[in-house]
Amino acid sequence: MTITAPTNPTTADSTASIEARLLALQAEYEQRIFGITQSLAKTAGSVEQWSDQSAAHQNDDAYYSLRQEAETELAQVRTALTRLHSGEYGVCTVCGAQIEAGRLTAIPQATRCLQHAH
Repeated sequence: MTITAPTNPTTADSTASIEARLLALQAEYEQRIFGITQSLAKTAGSVEQWSDQSAAHQNDDAYYSLRQEAETELAQVRTALTRLHSGEYGVCTVCGAQIEAGRLTAIPQATRCLQHAH
């Protein structure tokens, strides 16, 4: 089965608007990762009491999870920017159909239509 991508209807204005939104998300995730990394660096080795160490490790685990989530989202945003520049933005990577506008508004880094989202 050959999948033919439909013509992407994005105009220069909408492409610039999408790119600005994706770049803002990229900056947000980069800042979030930086802040979390700074928080982790501050707590490393700074706790002396055993009970305090336990609480600090729990906090660190939460920070690591948040950082991993932000790194995953950042990778998705960077992929969306690459797809935007190559003319593939807004096209489902599974079926080749246009991704619903509402979905792209809610999740601009989406690479799958609603039917193939999960």
